[in-house]
Amino acid sequence: MKFGKFIVLSLVAAVSIVALPSNPTSASSSVRLGGLDRYETAAIVAQKVRDEGLAGSTVLLTTGENFPDAIAAGAWANDAVILLTRRDSLPTVTRDLLDQDWINKVFVIGGPAVVSDVVFSQVGQQVPSVERLAGLDRYATSLAVSNATMTPGSASSIWIASGTVFADQLVAAAAARQSGGAFLIAPPDKALSEDQVAAVKRVRASASTPIYLVDSAVTLGNVFVDGMKTTRYSGTTYNINNLTQVQSSQVVLASGENWPDALGGSRLVSSARSLVLSRKSCVPVEVGTRVREATALTILGGSAALSSAVESKVACSAATRFEAPIVTSGSGDRVIDYAIPFDSPAVLEINHRGTRNFSIVSYNVDDDYVDLLVNEIGLYKGRVLVYNEKDRYQDERVRRLEIKADGDWEIVAIPISQLRTFVSLATGRGDDVIQVSTTVNRITLAHDGSSNFIVTARGLFRFGSTRDLLVNEIGQYARQVRLQSRTTLLSIEADGNWSILAG
Repeated sequence: MKFGKFIVLSLVAAVSIVALPSNPTSASSSVRLGGLDRYETAAIVAQKVRDEGLAGSTVLLTTGENFPDAIAAGAWANDAVILLTRRDSLPTVTRDLLDQDWINKVFVIGGPAVVSDVVFSQVGQQVPSVERLAGLDRYATSLAVSNATMTPGSASSIWIASGTVFADQLVAAAAARQSGGAFLIAPPDKALSEDQVAAVKRVRASASTPIYLVDSAVTLGNVFVDGMKTTRYSGTTYNINNLTQVQSSQVVLASGENWPDALGGSRLVSSARSLVLSRKSCVPVEVGTRVREATALTILGGSAALSSAVESKVACSAATRFEAPIVTSGSGDRVIDYAIPFDSPAVLEINHRGTRNFSIVSYNVDDDYVDLLVNEIGLYKGRVLVYNEKDRYQDERVRRLEIKADGDWEIVAIPISQLRTFVSLATGRGDDVIQVSTTVNRITLAHDGSSNFIVTARGLFRFGSTRDLLVNEIGQYARQVRLQSRTTLLSIEADGNWSILAG
């Protein structure tokens, strides 16, 4: 049972785009590096790195089927290029590039589970020297790459990102490369291993070397680095992107929503060139100035990754909604930042595996109470909505969640656009949020549980003016209710099975 819960919902508006103002003081040029797939794109980027004299004679070969190993390679301190492979076979474009006579050394990044011994052997037939750098998992592989490329005392900074969020890793690896720093990934909600702490101590230039935790989705948890001082960058992915790299006249633009085409991009980063993340359809406002003022723009991937609008520097509106699920996990009591952009309503899919009280309370930017999202005993699985807007009654722009739990929990923030839609019939069990797309003005609601059954409707009505409480009953329920024509969302609070029927 939940106590004192006040559910609010909001319509997600379509993403709008506006033209970035032109910069009359600097001419700019752009080039797109994109192939038919991720493997060809990586090869094209590698050739660009080679043409600019940043390759040396080294190739870092890693899987194109996941991102952590390739991003770890992106922070490689010395000159090198990144090429991608399938687990059990070399793509033709990769094999052809490995035949070039300037390549003397290949480091295979990742164990046989991601780059097979068959592929390792094939590379050895093409290149004079091949060496594998790997660990038991992505974290150990990241450590192995750092140990191989960073000499003792050589790191001017140390960048640590979550091992589960590709955008955070990409930003951190680029910042490490740009600043001459070291890069590691860490598991969510766990302390660094003894080996990772030892690596940090080994590579740092001094005891005061800054350690940066890059964490847009707050999945990094509490990373303990043996008492060393750390600084956390948290917020939206694009705002973190804007904070972690120095301003530069040239920009490499990569997708912040999908990873395959971005994997080799860090190799183009230098003191004069930053890596900036963008949405597919428009340039986020957080990085708009960087993109607008860039004298040279290198775009990674084809139009399926970054559209022609991005190439034209078309800006997203300030109210652009987040577009991909964000996962946060932990155990026991925690206070975490809530990183969804303001004015972006989201549904939180929450799962708790414990036996005692489990509650989540939200707080706004002024640290004032907003809502009791969950208050249950024992196991819980359900969906609740976070309004995340400021209206004339209350500032509900959420920036912190306080979690009380005795077991493991997981929170997945889901964009409204990804919810299922009610047209004529919807069924479920427990707490949920669904979209509405129907022309009927009456619906029949039914519930077979023994506790609260609350259904709230919202629509095109901002600022609390047309929130409609359809049902607030205890126990079993079956009745027809009126549905406003502008309703777009229904929030259900229930402990049993429920159904919604048009008419």
